[in-house]
Amino acid sequence: MTVAFDARPLIARPGVAAALSIEIPATGVEDQDRIADAVVAHWNRLDWPDTLAAVSCFGNIDGRSVLVYSQWAQEPALDAGGVLVPAGFAAEAPTAYHLYRTVPGGGVPSPPPPAYCFPVAFFAVEPGESGRGKIDAMLAAEEAKAGTRRDYPGGIAAHMHVSADDTSIFVLSEWVSVELHTAHIEEIWEELLAQGGHRALEQGKPATGDRFRHYATATVDAR
Repeated sequence: MTVAFDARPLIARPGVAAALSIEIPATGVEDQDRIADAVVAHWNRLDWPDTLAAVSCFGNIDGRSVLVYSQWAQEPALDAGGVLVPAGFAAEAPTAYHLYRTVPGGGVPSPPPPAYCFPVAFFAVEPGESGRGKIDAMLAAEEAKAGTRRDYPGGIAAHMHVSADDTSIFVLSEWVSVELHTAHIEEIWEELLAQGGHRALEQGKPATGDRFRHYATATVDAR
């Protein structure tokens, strides 16, 4: 089959029932590029599942990992995401997520500008919490601090996901640049996350997450 490569990922893609997130460790930028090249080449050889709508590859700006984010028209089996990564890579087990809320920036034009920075954060859902309730509380705290407009320079959108088992939250955002996102984190979110007691899903990681660059997005628009 022929895989169609899009210029940019569409996170809030219509008709998507679930997304699978897979992270592959890397030892630096060169290793990261090698992994991403192999992953994207694998997509071209793949006999794509009928329910797979799109898959995107992102590289951590610090060279520590490659993130594979796939979007499915029907709820996939957890092992389905494994077909998107070629054999031989130490990929983590995929996690299934449902997109709960997309929050656009208040000053974003139509069409939006290209995103060159994709911040990613994974939060633990604590016992007694719900993932959706946690997201609602985080956004309410943001609005109380900074207002509802969210007219942040360079902020395009934040896509808030809840894991299928309701144990984690996955936030995938779109920003014009790393510098503008860094300024936003320092101004708004460092204090809010500390005050709310929010912790990263992975022990030892900051709650503010990591920044990624987009490597490639493929769709099944051309078969």
